[in-house]
Order: sequence, then structure tokens, then C-alpha cells
Amino acid sequence: SCSGDTLTLQALASPGARLQWMLDGTDLPDDTLALLRTSVPGSYAVRAEASNSCHTVSGAVKVTVHPRPPAEILPAGPIRLCNEDTVQLQASVVPGASYMWSRDGVNMAGEIASTLRVRSPGSYSVLVTNAAGWSMLSAPVIVTRDTVPVPRVTPAGPHIMCEGDSIVLAAEPVGAWLPQWSRDGSPIAGATRNLYTVMQPGSYAVTFTANPGCKAASTSVIVDVQPRPHVSILSDRRDACEGDSIALRTVATPGTSMQWMKNGSDIPGASRDSLIVRASGVYSVRVRNAIGCAAVSAGLPVRFEMRPS
Repeated sequence: SCSGDTLTLQALASPGARLQWMLDGTDLPDDTLALLRTSVPGSYAVRAEASNSCHTVSGAVKVTVHPRPPAEILPAGPIRLCNEDTVQLQASVVPGASYMWSRDGVNMAGEIASTLRVRSPGSYSVLVTNAAGWSMLSAPVIVTRDTVPVPRVTPAGPHIMCEGDSIVLAAEPVGAWLPQWSRDGSPIAGATRNLYTVMQPGSYAVTFTANPGCKAASTSVIVDVQPRPHVSILSDRRDACEGDSIALRTVATPGTSMQWMKNGSDIPGASRDSLIVRASGVYSVRVRNAIGCAAVSAGLPVRFEMRPS
């Protein structure tokens, strides 16, 4: 028999005979029935004794216990695969042994090597049979799979925005995965929601995580932040008499377009770097550079007084 198995021996004796089992010539205490179950190797015999004290000893039966081959799988599991990952299972290497792998209790056709490349989740076992024909089935190894999609960042970019502005990036698809935003390759503390508001320049990406070992990262989105132009209004005076005029001029970042305003409203056609005004009000100028970043000057109050009669 194999180690761990139990062998049943049966004594055939005359009715009424008292029986005594023996192992290697020594009586086995309390083993006086016709059936003997044992897993111990040795030479077994039974003594039958009649009521008149006459007895007979049977011929000996030799019981040999063969060790089973080792049947272990490494890694022992449980094993969690990520997306399209695979894992190689290694059975105990026994010289001259044969192998049969099974998944979920069903033999896998053609899988008779000591290693198995696993691509699908399931419960995997291996039956190891040594050269003497003795077999041992391994404990199962459980393989599961986590699936994490490659996230997309929308809008895709690249983006150019003006100083002080912001843009909201979204990680898609929305699911049970934990998002982690990063800037220039470093995680952003607390940025673990699907939406992230960007106000600084940099290269932004998001990583989805299903478990500590299963992650997928998006491609990067470049955000560039451009400075706004500068503008101010100069004038030799701010007060004048009715019928006179005041000349206003700007000092602004070169290459900007201009729009003069009075009391917050655009003045039609007033798009030069100077303006002649003849009416009271608060004058300001809005400038815009080539990429669309705008700035508005501080308002300049101008007052025209009535002449005395």
C-alpha cells in the first residue's frame, strides 16, 4: 500500500475459534477480530485457538508501505493575475515521474510536464505518479484575475491655458478602480478622484489600481501655462474743462491687441495704444496676446468740469 493508506486483512478460521493477530511475531493487543485494519509495514499472522487450547498459526502476510511521491505546487498561492499577466506553476520534481495537471477538477489535455503556464483563473492541481506507479494529488492552487482598463484622460490635450485659469481633466472609464493622478511622474497627494483640476503646467497622467499589484496608467497630457500680458494707462492729467480733451496712452506687453472701454463697456473702434477722450468716465483697456490670454488695466477716472458762464 501507499503511505497514508489503510489495508484490511481478513482471517478465515473455524467457527468459535479465538483469534489473535500478530505483527513480526508479537501479539497485537486488542486485535482479536477477523478483520484487521493497518497502515504499519511488517509481517502479519493470525493465531486461531480452539476451546480445547489447540491453536494454529497462519502463514505470514508481508505488508509493505511505499512512500508517495511529493506533490507540491510553487508558488503555493493564492495567486492574483493582473490583466493579461500569466504565471508558471512548478510541481515537485520527481525523477522518472509523470504529471497530469487539472483545472477545476478536470484534467487538462496535453498538460503532462512538471510546469504549467497559467493564463486563466481557476483551481489548479497536479497528480504526480512515480516510476513505481504510486500517485499523489497536490493541494489546489487558486488563481484569480484582476482586470484594470487602461485609463483615458479627457480632454486629451495638449492644452495651453492662461495664468490664473484652470482646466478639469477626467479619467475614464469610471469604475471600481482607484485613480491616482500624477504630475511629471510624481503622485499628487490626495488626487484620487476621477476629476482633477489643473492650475499648474506639467505632464499629467492617471493610474487605475485594482489591488497593490494590478495597475494601468494612461498616456500623459501636457498642460502649458502662459503668463498674461501687462497693461497700464498713462495720462498727463485726469481733469479738464468741458470742450477740452485728454490724451490717454498705454504701456503694454509688446504684440498685444487692445480694446478701450468706458465704464466697463467697449468703445467701438478704439483699438489703438492711445485714446483721446472728451467725456467723463472711468476708462480702462483690455489687451490680449497671440495665444488669447487677456488682461484688463486698472480703471482711470477722467472728469470734465463745466466752464463758468
